[in-house]
Amino acid sequence: MLTAGLVSAFLKDNMRMARYIASGIVCALGIGVLTFLFTGAGHGWTSGVYSAFPSFVGAPLAAVAWASSQKAVTLACSSIAILIGLGTDLFLFFSTLEEGSNYLGRVWEAMPFLLAVWVLLFAGWQMVAISAAFKRS
Repeated sequence: MLTAGLVSAFLKDNMRMARYIASGIVCALGIGVLTFLFTGAGHGWTSGVYSAFPSFVGAPLAAVAWASSQKAVTLACSSIAILIGLGTDLFLFFSTLEEGSNYLGRVWEAMPFLLAVWVLLFAGWQMVAISAAFKRS
């Protein structure tokens, strides 16, 4: 009876964590799809595509950091996600300047709502990682 209760609790906790990881992956997929749309067959903002790849690692890590009740896991995952986010932000900034910010302006003119959704998704997982780092659990 006790073993069945432990197994049930273990599965419940792992399913909860799996849902958080899945939400991070869905976030990264959204970022990837949107940045693909922003490229405009090579005539749009192509620098944004490079934000998708690190998001497939950073967003799930941020979700795990937020969901974890273990301080060491939270700190490790949030730290890695923050570093990934910072590196991606810097790369995105400089590659957009090199490419020409007018391409980003074209995307804003053509798809302002979708660009705003991308900003929310991209900045969102980074804010979750930062918030998790300061979580008091």
